[in-house]
Amino acid sequence: MNKPLRPETIWKLVDNWDTSEVLDCGSGDGHQGMQYYIDQGLETGMVTAIDIDANALKVLHEKGIRTECVDLEKIDLAPHLLSKYDIILCCEVFEHLTWETEKDLLDSFIRMLDRNGSLVLSFPIDVKMDGKFPGKPHIRQPNVIDIEKTLLEYFQNYTKVEMNYRTQLLLFSGRK
Repeated sequence: MNKPLRPETIWKLVDNWDTSEVLDCGSGDGHQGMQYYIDQGLETGMVTAIDIDANALKVLHEKGIRTECVDLEKIDLAPHLLSKYDIILCCEVFEHLTWETEKDLLDSFIRMLDRNGSLVLSFPIDVKMDGKFPGKPHIRQPNVIDIEKTLLEYFQNYTKVEMNYRTQLLLFSGRK
């Protein structure tokens, strides 16, 4: 039997979609997840999508989603967005960033996430360094074990799911 896809799994793992301010970091045009959440009833006015690709963000902007075109290598996200989020999604992003930016981004997520919020991260298990992405190519394999150790210092609850298409999904919730 096929395992569910990433957006469906995330939708089931996170339980407060109906009342949540959502940040989708690395959203692209939404076809990797945001469109699924909208189809499930997520209120578009409660979502902020950020990505390096301005053209991709136009698709989400036309659906009523707040969008910000940002290069995560050049900006500290937390002061830039000036908001608290109930759900932060960051799927398939870290393999495009340097180690230094990864640490800064995790720090920003911790500052921006509401105390009872959920942080959802996903990573490819086997990164292909092919450079076929519009914004930034894959530059490295993220160290998921180090990310887990870092975030477990800040969160009480942790779930890890291995997806059938070679992706690891991590859910952190309940800030300490």
